[in-house]
Amino acid sequence: MSWLKISTRSRYALRFVVEVASQDIVRGQMEHRGRIFISIREAANRQDISWRYLEQVAPALISDKILESVRGPTGGYRLARPANKITVADVLRSTEIALSSITCVDSPGECDRQARCPTTRFWQGLSDAVGQYLESVTIADLLQETDREGLPIFQPNQPATVKPKRPRGRPRKYPLPGAEPQKAN
Repeated sequence: MSWLKISTRSRYALRFVVEVASQDIVRGQMEHRGRIFISIREAANRQDISWRYLEQVAPALISDKILESVRGPTGGYRLARPANKITVADVLRSTEIALSSITCVDSPGECDRQARCPTTRFWQGLSDAVGQYLESVTIADLLQETDREGLPIFQPNQPATVKPKRPRGRPRKYPLPGAEPQKAN
């Protein structure tokens, strides 16, 4: 049953945070201090998400102290707290307006039937159960997930790399010294 809708913004934000956390592990930086930053393009390439879209998501994650960022050639993003201290609920709260899909649960007093509605407690209980589950799962837990055969989904092998940029403009008429001459087609 798939009736709980999470926005694309929140799904991408969660993937972005998990990618940033995974690169901390790949690069051997298990401690919270001294971690290096990952560029938004690296994270976007690894997760197959538009880096421009992640640029729109990142400010919410920074303001809620999930990520921190630094500008410049060695800048990028890193976790603001250890991965085991950031829950899925933290990430979703920073990108969603409300985690519940029922108005009477999100905004008590907005529904004039709330006091005499027989379903109010049911919706509140469902919202509480979902909230407890989201609070119980951390980013570190997501990095420990396994597939159907029990193999780890995340396998720390090597750091992400940015795809090389495609050359722009026309090729040089006279190549640089030491470069191989281009063959005509």
